[in-house]
Amino acid sequence: MGKKKLTLFQGGIIFSVTEILFLVVHFFDIFDNYYVNGIIVEVCIILLPAIGFVVFFKKDIKENFRIKKVKWTHSLIIIVTMWFMLPVSLSLSFISAITVHFIFHKNILPDIPIPGDIPSLLLSIIVIGLFAAICEEALFRGALWSSVEKIGLRKSMVLISIVFTLFHFNFEKIVGVFVLSLVICYIVYRTNSIAAGILAHFINNATAVLISYGALKLLPEGMESSSDFSTIFNQGPIIIIGIVVIFGIIAIISGSVVFGLLYLLKIQTPKTVMIVKKSSSISLRDLSTFAPGFMIMAGMYVYLVFKYLAG
Repeated sequence: MGKKKLTLFQGGIIFSVTEILFLVVHFFDIFDNYYVNGIIVEVCIILLPAIGFVVFFKKDIKENFRIKKVKWTHSLIIIVTMWFMLPVSLSLSFISAITVHFIFHKNILPDIPIPGDIPSLLLSIIVIGLFAAICEEALFRGALWSSVEKIGLRKSMVLISIVFTLFHFNFEKIVGVFVLSLVICYIVYRTNSIAAGILAHFINNATAVLISYGALKLLPEGMESSSDFSTIFNQGPIIIIGIVVIFGIIAIISGSVVFGLLYLLKIQTPKTVMIVKKSSSISLRDLSTFAPGFMIMAGMYVYLVFKYLAG
């Protein structure tokens, strides 16, 4: 099985090439349309290079991408888990946004269009929900995790979650995305199936899209943007603290349910759990190919900090 899996050295190549391609697309922004740009990035920058390198390195596609069916009972647990996980990640992201605001005195969120009608809602679910789930899971909890899992289960879960979080280049959602990634990692670990990760990722993104669509219909005129925190930050400190407390309570209650559901999934998956063989020897050469990718990522975050400081 060891020869079927990507090595750390090969995983680093996939990671660094993906970062280089992402950098080019990000700064040249070839396509003005958000949805077209999203599909191009997800498929051509994230998915196809991962598949191409697995084939190029002559590794087993099924093993590296964890292609395996998921039982309907497990799927049901995953769906409900992600519904309860959404308030947790949103609450943590909100608290992160407040922290960023007090540090930089402003917030910069991705310009993600909120669907205002049924056709745009369906398009958002397809691009933000389905395409993102398939492509990002294939890269992060498929190819990359297969290459780094030999550093140990817990370390590799944390590493993949850090990389997955940083790849979103969003300070406001950094804590929420990290915790969300850890939960999806655990789901994939218990089922040993990328399909489980895709399902979890899709339910999270699609539900968020549906919530934003519903919220748009209820928001007062002038608050159409999902990144508009001004009405909150213009309130007094008591109100802001109260909102943080409310979000914290929601996160604790929902998180408790998530913990219980993940324990239920653990009980239900004793035979499907992923077997991780930790390597006793990992050299600097094995890790060297990750350096270019992390350097590019660090540079993009420096650029992001300057955007916050500008003006």
